[in-house]
Amino acid sequence: MIVIAAATFAVKLMAMGKDIIVVDHFGLGDALDAFLTAVAIPAFAVTVIGQSFSGAFLPEYVRVREREGPAAAKRLFANIMVLNFALLAACALVLALIGKPVLDLVASEFPEPKRALAYDLFLLLL
Repeated sequence: MIVIAAATFAVKLMAMGKDIIVVDHFGLGDALDAFLTAVAIPAFAVTVIGQSFSGAFLPEYVRVREREGPAAAKRLFANIMVLNFALLAACALVLALIGKPVLDLVASEFPEPKRALAYDLFLLLL
């Protein structure tokens, strides 16, 4: 429990550091607005996939490890990682295909150059 809490704290600290670096690099204004808009959709997708993955995977992993042993649990983990990667890649492809209309909707109040920057950053982040 302490290791997980420490790792979670470290990740949150790094995320805060990332936010500080982004604000320092982009400053306040159009570039930061475009970046935050561009990152929101992929971040949401990763969160949904990641949280559903851990909630579904961990109980099954423990069950397999207890009933079939560590080797079977490692195989399950490897197979799930490949599946998770494929799911994230497919999600990125779908987001790339629908990204322009979605960003046009989300950033409808942005002027065209700012919306174009958000779309370019969105594709880069995918």
